[in-house]
Amino acid sequence: MVMQRFGQVWDSLAAKDDMPEIDAPIGQICTRCGETVEAGDSGVTMMTFEDDMSGCQRPMHHACFVRTFVGGVNHQRGTSFSCGGADDPDPPGLTVRQAAELAAKEYLIHGFPHKKTEMKGKNVPSME
Repeated sequence: MVMQRFGQVWDSLAAKDDMPEIDAPIGQICTRCGETVEAGDSGVTMMTFEDDMSGCQRPMHHACFVRTFVGGVNHQRGTSFSCGGADDPDPPGLTVRQAAELAAKEYLIHGFPHKKTEMKGKNVPSME
């Protein structure tokens, strides 16, 4: 089965016009943040495999899905450990979903990849 989208259509690298649209899987758990999909949420469902290797479609909120490939806001800014900085990829004190929403917003505002800049001898994204 292919990836499917639910909820409001959103402009991001994750949403494609030819992606099948389904009703929101209300009550199911997002595979990234662990929160329940509720009425009004947007996202995708993707094929996942269980321990017995049977496959099923599982939901992921839009922001959670975007966060999986653009990284946390500190990663996007080039200040996270993976970029040679000292910060965790996501700012402290946020839930997984809040951090994903912040990361998705950062991407939608600034795009990705950002200009490269030098930080501790490594090429990393810049928010300039």
